[in-house]
Amino acid sequence: MCFIHTQKNARKMNTVAKLCIGKDEWELHNTVITYYRCTRVTGRPATETMGGYVAVRFTPKGNEEMMLDWMFANRMEDGKTAYPRCLYVLKQAEIVFYEGDFNGRILFKYRLEDGTVIYFKESFNTLLGMETSVVFSAAIQYYKDTFYIKSWRENWKPPTKKESPFQDLTNTFNATPKIL
Repeated sequence: MCFIHTQKNARKMNTVAKLCIGKDEWELHNTVITYYRCTRVTGRPATETMGGYVAVRFTPKGNEEMMLDWMFANRMEDGKTAYPRCLYVLKQAEIVFYEGDFNGRILFKYRLEDGTVIYFKESFNTLLGMETSVVFSAAIQYYKDTFYIKSWRENWKPPTKKESPFQDLTNTFNATPKIL
C-alpha cells in the first residue's frame, strides 16, 4: 500500500546536485535513491532494509569511460580477493546537493563508499540531446546524518572513542572531587 502526501501551495526551493568521483564532477539532471523493505501480506516487515541503489542522470562531458572501466573492472588476477568479491572493484563517490546554484550553500551530501557501478546507459535523441544514466550500489552509504552499512563492505571500521560524537560518562559520577 502506498501513501502519497501532497501539500497545496508548497514553496519549491531550487536545488541543484553534483556527482563527484575523484577529481571528476558532473552536474546532475536527476537523482533517485531507493530503499525498500519487503512485507508479508499482513504488512509486517519480512526482510531487512534492501536497495540502496543510487541512480543519476547527467549530460556527458567526455570522461564517462572511467565509469565503464569501473563497471568492467575486476580483481580476479590479484589472487588476494576471494570469490565473488573479486568480480568487482570498489570505489568512492559523492553527491552534493546545493541550494539555488552551485555557489549556494550545501544542503547535504550523500556519500558512497565501497561502491560499484551496476548499470550504465548513454542515450541520444534530437529533442533531449545526449544523456548518461548510471546506477551505483554501495556497501557503505552516508545519507545526511545517518549511515547504512551492508554486509559486503570492505573498508568500514566502527568509530573509535575519539571519533564518537557521544561523551563517555562512565565513572564520571564516582570521580573524586577536585579542590580548586
